[in-house]
Amino acid sequence: CTVTGRQTWIDVQNMAIKAIARDGEVLIIMVRGFKNDFGFALQVIEADQLDETLNKNLTNGHRIVMGVELNEWGAAVAYHISTSHPGDNITIFNNRHYKRVPAADVLHLYMAERPGQARGVPWMHTAINRLNQVGAYEEAELIAARISSSKMGFYTSPDGDQYVGDEDDAGNLLMDMEPGAMEQLPQGVGFQAFDPQHPTSAYQAFIKTALRGAASGLNVAYNTLANDLEGVNFSSIRSGVLEEREQWRTIQNWLSNQLCRPVYRAWLVQALTTQALALPQRKYEKFTKVEFQPRGWAWVDPLKDQQASKLGIEMGIMSRTEVAASAGRDFEDTLAQLQAENELLKQYGIAVEKVEPQEVNNDQQND
Repeated sequence: CTVTGRQTWIDVQNMAIKAIARDGEVLIIMVRGFKNDFGFALQVIEADQLDETLNKNLTNGHRIVMGVELNEWGAAVAYHISTSHPGDNITIFNNRHYKRVPAADVLHLYMAERPGQARGVPWMHTAINRLNQVGAYEEAELIAARISSSKMGFYTSPDGDQYVGDEDDAGNLLMDMEPGAMEQLPQGVGFQAFDPQHPTSAYQAFIKTALRGAASGLNVAYNTLANDLEGVNFSSIRSGVLEEREQWRTIQNWLSNQLCRPVYRAWLVQALTTQALALPQRKYEKFTKVEFQPRGWAWVDPLKDQQASKLGIEMGIMSRTEVAASAGRDFEDTLAQLQAENELLKQYGIAVEKVEPQEVNNDQQND
């Protein structure tokens, strides 16, 4: 679905959300009239091609803020995108050329944190300093550990015979050492050991504390970020996983509204206009009423979670559609599969008895 012909629609979604998390934003240009079956394609542009140093007031009352042209109300009307990536050729840094693209053709995806914000902020901006410290600390610990494990010694001779060693390597006197070997030193030659000691008791506590802070900044559970299940019980990890999944669902809903729905509507218009779809154009509004189903997750505690869903349905506070959606499935597709299964069972003359779920107490479940 891209102008390069290399990425599918799923690839574009994955690329977009990774770029938003890493760079804080991503630009997707909707190219109408492209030479393909639907007359529509997408061009994914890195945020680096939106020059943050391009700031000026225009004669028509508009102003450009970090490459984004805004009207008097602060709404984006156009994007001044560099024709080449700044990392492609260093000689064009001071003489960059821009292409003005109307905002109607651009999806500028970022999560705004304050009113009037024109550009996105990387999601890791609160955690990157801690992660950098973790990397620097690990490097320092590695160097210290290598030094402390290097047992060395020096021969001293204030006024005795000169140390001759076993061999001469470019003027350096060397001696071969073996475990348990004893050697008599010349008169006046002493031995001074070099045995550095480096305590590592603070390493684990520092790493855990730093990663906990980074996890808070990234809105993820520490156990997920650090892959650390030490000292974790079922209740605590379940609580962390459920809270984390709510964050993912929020992002899924945001991406559906900001990316999937606008692209679908623009593609639908082009597909109907070019008659790539054998559908009546007068029913455009009907065709736009679609739902996007993101992926779901397996239950943390399947028995309890399914019993809670069953109780919610019986009480009328939950729907089967909602339960299926939480697992990443479409309820209508599930019904179609059940119907097909029943017809297949009848075709082969197989009767399947319905099994009623049994109540399981907590002690049995823990066992």
